[in-house]
Amino acid sequence: MYLIATGLIFVFFYYNLQVGAYTVDLLPDALGYLLIAIGLFRLRGASRAFSRGIVLCAVLAVYGTAMRVLLPTGLPGAVLSLAELIAQVLLLYLLVSGVQDLEGTLGLPLNSKVLERWRVWLSVVWLGSYLFVLLGLFVPTAALLGLLLAAAWFVLCVLFVVVFYRTAHRYKLVLERRGG
Repeated sequence: MYLIATGLIFVFFYYNLQVGAYTVDLLPDALGYLLIAIGLFRLRGASRAFSRGIVLCAVLAVYGTAMRVLLPTGLPGAVLSLAELIAQVLLLYLLVSGVQDLEGTLGLPLNSKVLERWRVWLSVVWLGSYLFVLLGLFVPTAALLGLLLAAAWFVLCVLFVVVFYRTAHRYKLVLERRGG
C-alpha cells in the first residue's frame, strides 16, 4: 500500500525543471501510475476495485505521457485534459472502494471514511478548478477563481496522501499481527 501512496505523490504534484526549450517533469505521472499499479497488483485479490485500478493506471500512464508530448493548446487541449481528469477521479474512487473492501475483509478500520471524505472534496475541487480555468479562457477573471481552487486542491492532495500513508501503515500493522 505504501507504493500506492508514493505513486499518488507523483500523480498529484507537478514539479518541473526548465532546461533551455525543454521542460523536464521531475515527478513523472507515468512513474506514479506504475507505482500505484504495482501496489494494486499486490492487493488485487482483496478487492475487484484494486484489479480495475491496475488497468486504469496503465491507460492513464500511456494517455498522460502522450498528452504531455502531444497536448494541443487552447480548447482542444483542455477537453483532452478533462478526459484525463475524469479518469483520475475514477482512480481515486477505485482506491477508496478497495480500502473499504479491505476493511470489510479484515474487520478493522483502515481510514476508509476519512479517505472517502477527502476523495469527495478533492474530486469536487479538482473539477471545479478545471472548470474555472477553462472558463478563464473566455472570462479572464474566472481564471483567478480557478487558481484559488487549485490552491485548495493542493492542500486536499496533501491531506489525501497523508491519510493514505496512515492507511498503509495500519494495513501493515494488521498484516504483521496476523503473520502475513
